[in-house]
Amino acid sequence: MQIQVPLPSMSARMNDAGEIEVTLRIEAPGASPEKKRDREASSEPEPGTEPARKKRNSTPSSKYVGVSELKRGGVGVGFQARMRIDRAVRYFGAFAKAEDAAKAYDAKARELNPTSARLNFPTPEDLERGCRLANKLAKWGV
Repeated sequence: MQIQVPLPSMSARMNDAGEIEVTLRIEAPGASPEKKRDREASSEPEPGTEPARKKRNSTPSSKYVGVSELKRGGVGVGFQARMRIDRAVRYFGAFAKAEDAAKAYDAKARELNPTSARLNFPTPEDLERGCRLANKLAKWGV
């Protein structure tokens, strides 16, 4: 069993009056002053500027919502269907074709949210219930 004990760090400097000022800091285990400085610096953007946003991939791996390409060694080997449910990503299986993965996604979306699901292949009944066509398909012209 290992116990991590906070270690003190001490710094000393001479002020303008010629006196020595000593500072003693006790950091929590794993916390470093550099990380704290970086965190403080990144949390406050400069006035008049927006914080940097993470760029999304401009070329999606699939034209279907909830479907992404499986890659092994940089080579596409199939497609997987997935959905975020209660802040956790759930996978519904791996498929040879993107269309099959999209159909699996649609089935689960209908099951979980029958009135407002975003579907890849909505039926007329789905559209009457309030489901909507996924935006990705409109961009691809499908």
